[in-house]
Amino acid sequence: MGGGPAGLSFAQALSDTTLKIAVIEKQT
Repeated sequence: MGGGPAGLSFAQALSDTTLKIAVIEKQT
């Protein structure tokens, strides 16, 4: 994964999505 702004923002979005999915999985 790139270390530039695009790579960092992608990693941030990916972690946010994973976190949301984990929360949804726990609620169901």
